[in-house]
Amino acid sequence: MRAVLDTNVVVSALIWGGTPFSLLEAATGGNLLLYTSPALLEELRDVLTRSHLASRLERRRTSIEQALALFATLATIVEPATILRIVADDPDDDEVIAAAVETKADIIVSGDRHLLAVGQHLGIRIMKPAEALGEWQNSQLTESCITLAQNSASAPPPPGASHPPSRRKSA
Repeated sequence: MRAVLDTNVVVSALIWGGTPFSLLEAATGGNLLLYTSPALLEELRDVLTRSHLASRLERRRTSIEQALALFATLATIVEPATILRIVADDPDDDEVIAAAVETKADIIVSGDRHLLAVGQHLGIRIMKPAEALGEWQNSQLTESCITLAQNSASAPPPPGASHPPSRRKSA
């Protein structure tokens, strides 16, 4: 699954943990592919430098640079070719949509009411962190079931296993 996390979700993950942090954990396994852009990383830097957030990072013995570096290692950085005006009430949200379009993301994860109100753009669904985590978990379950079915279909029968009776007709 390919996702772009809005800055508010990344901040929440880095500062408070919870469901947004679970999305970062999913990305460490490589099953959730995260994407961001230079503009979104700059916005993240700006937000993390706010005194109340910077002090929370310090209490966790983490610097702003370490937090940025952590996220940058989990996400692929892309430069959107174009940034269209989609979110009338909050033009900064257009950066999130542009990154998602550029990467052909499946989802945008946000807690921002303006972005959530859009609902979807070009087939890219916009959802809250809990919805995104549930969707990712469901995709992992589906993938596991498919793999299990493929493996059992191609595996030879165990030694001594009986074969189903043949269905030949008697003459």
